[in-house]
Amino acid sequence: MKNFNEYKKDLWKLEFSNSPTCQNLYKDSSNVLFEKNTARFLMEIATPRQSMETSNTSATIFYYLDKLLEVEPYNIYDIGCGCNTFKKHYPHIIGIGAEDPNSDKFYADIHDYFDSEFVKGHENYFESAFSINALHFVSITEFKQRYIDFFKIVKPGGRGFLSTNSQRFIDRTSSDTLKSIFNAQTPSGTQLENYIREEIQSFFAETSAIPIIVDILDLSNDANKDEFIDGNIRILFEKPKNS
Repeated sequence: MKNFNEYKKDLWKLEFSNSPTCQNLYKDSSNVLFEKNTARFLMEIATPRQSMETSNTSATIFYYLDKLLEVEPYNIYDIGCGCNTFKKHYPHIIGIGAEDPNSDKFYADIHDYFDSEFVKGHENYFESAFSINALHFVSITEFKQRYIDFFKIVKPGGRGFLSTNSQRFIDRTSSDTLKSIFNAQTPSGTQLENYIREEIQSFFAETSAIPIIVDILDLSNDANKDEFIDGNIRILFEKPKNS
């Protein structure tokens, strides 16, 4: 399954740079980046010391979040929100985090954990939801189900965006499983990308699949499999109102 409506750096920079949101990013950071794969870009242009001393902010992910805003949802839920940083730019974001609510690392608005019970209790629940590099801590064999579960929690008429890092799936897959799938303990980036595309394609080929309309499929090439800032498997979708 090929990419479509994927991120274009120059077009997004032209469109987003003069927005109030982007201006706030510039106020908070000395350097706002528009690279499609920010983590790889930083490693190419800066030493570890330079990365620490320079305040860098990625504007890339806002390309996808702005698509959620197009339907003017009352609330947008950030699943696995971490520091809940996007709430500063979009006040109607509600962060959901699994960290200990009594710790100084809890920044969420709601304490909960994305698992089968969460999915079961929130089917067709969120008018808008997104998650960035928070739901990929499972085996590559669970990749397709993880995306299906995320599709389930968005209500008919709503939109969702899920971004994950393909390398994190590999990190949590046993050597025996990797050998059985890829005939190697360490699959090449091309092998991994082809596997993911096949899994996505198989989901849409299944007659029992959840009815969704994919607005963006943006899977980076094999050189960017460890995009740890914005993820490298990005799907933005809408669930039809009559589903």
